[in-house]
Amino acid sequence: MQSLSSLSKELPLVVTRLTDLASLHSQASDFASRLTGVEDNITNAERLLVNFETVMDRVEAGCVENVKIVDDNMKHLDQRMEELRK
Repeated sequence: MQSLSSLSKELPLVVTRLTDLASLHSQASDFASRLTGVEDNITNAERLLVNFETVMDRVEAGCVENVKIVDDNMKHLDQRMEELRK
């Protein structure tokens, strides 16, 4: 009987610790969920950045091509103007 009475004295402390640990476990689970969300956001941002870089490369190539076309058109226009002046 002695051991049961000493155990019953410790029981409230054990319950308190278990309650505190349950709260800590809940907080850790919430943190893990938030961390997963942040990682997902980072992955999405990296994918968007790669897509943005691809689009910018296409825009840059298009601009270079357009400048070349305009330059060629100006040369043709200058040649025609010279021919008309003669």
